[in-house]
Amino acid sequence: MSPFAFCTSFVPRPSPPPPRPYCSPSPTTPCCAASSPPPLPIALNLPRRHALQLFLSLPLASPALADHTQPQPQPQPQPQPHPIPRVTDRVFFDLAVAGRPVGRVTIALFADEAPVSVHTFKQLAQGTLRNRAGRTVGYKYAQAARVVAGKRVDLGRVKQIDALNQQPGVPQRQIVTVQPPENRDSNNLSHQNRGLVSVRRGGAFEFSVLLAPDPSLDHTSIVIGTVVDGFDVVDVLANVPTNRRTIRDGYRNIGKAIGDARANVDLEDKPLQKIQITNCGLL
Repeated sequence: MSPFAFCTSFVPRPSPPPPRPYCSPSPTTPCCAASSPPPLPIALNLPRRHALQLFLSLPLASPALADHTQPQPQPQPQPQPHPIPRVTDRVFFDLAVAGRPVGRVTIALFADEAPVSVHTFKQLAQGTLRNRAGRTVGYKYAQAARVVAGKRVDLGRVKQIDALNQQPGVPQRQIVTVQPPENRDSNNLSHQNRGLVSVRRGGAFEFSVLLAPDPSLDHTSIVIGTVVDGFDVVDVLANVPTNRRTIRDGYRNIGKAIGDARANVDLEDKPLQKIQITNCGLL
């Protein structure tokens, strides 16, 4: 025996593995070889950048995996338009933008829902409402006050009326303020539909045509009618450019703080092109 073999004879050797038990495959008892662990996946020798791209592409290539990992949005119920109340009257408005006629808008009125407001609206459309000086006031030649993008168009800005004060000598102009009749009209109609027409609660001359549902107006305005013809004209008015907030608003706030009356004029959303009612009346 060589010295190397003599030294290694004292090193303990690992015991051999136990023999695999015998199994006889049968239709009911599969062979134990079938229960052996699956082979390990083959390692891909890819650069790190390519491996990252492969990992990021897995959710896109496996829609089933994406469906389990990402929650699917639930469909939201669409709001149903409110039914239109009984139409009692119809009025028309011929409009122009920057002196160019753009068409006619027809409005159906709901006198059962707002009797006093509708009565005043009809008088203004006919030009039969009288001010304190006895002169008639109407929507004819009235201009738009605001165009709030995507929300509404405010029409019917009735200006103050100039009256000639006949005195000896040169006649002097007298400013006669036009005050809208007050009323207590109220109803449950909400600003839920495009094309609805409303006026400020308590009485007002200006009226708003909705470009989109706006329930926030329910607290300050009352619905008196709806547009039934001329939506294309309303869209033209909605696209008129308007004044936006600029650095001058900061100067205007300073003017309000020091009591400058000129700073009280709100120019935000004012149309940069004149929108005017050239003719109006009952149908």
